Amino acid sequence: MNWTKLVEDQIREAMERGEFANLPGAGKPLDLAENPYTPEDLRLAYKILKDAGYAPLWIELHKEIEANIVAAGRLVENYRQLAANGDAVEASLAHLRDTYAQRLAEINEKIKSFNLLVPIARLQKPLFVVEEEVAGLTCGHRSTQKGTEF
Repeated sequence: MNWTKLVEDQIREAMERGEFANLPGAGKPLDLAENPYTPEDLRLAYKILKDAGYAPLWIELHKEIEANIVAAGRLVENYRQLAANGDAVEASLAHLRDTYAQRLAEINEKIKSFNLLVPIARLQKPLFVVEEEVAGLTCGHRSTQKGTEF
């Protein structure tokens, strides 16, 4: 039996019946870009997830961590504004310091999960040293995380 001819005949007949008309994405270029860092055995699965609007858990965690770091940076800005304006009531500043420390601890937990899931070791994120970050609130320091500035 000639499988190639059989398959080609079925495709041709389906085309004649119009079964390939109005398919989603018709007339649009195919996205053939592949992530070179994706392991070969996971590429198809990742592509299916991406096409369906999903991402691997480690990528979603990365987005969440980055958003949390930005939010923590806003706490730092609020703290410095209160301290600079002289409106600083020590209780308010202490509350902001405690909230900041708590948020960094939560971010560290997410980073730990992320580091376990990320498929490439060099993409792992360093943990915040919470005590140093909180101590640095008053002196306008650069974060202990590479490239992160509050």
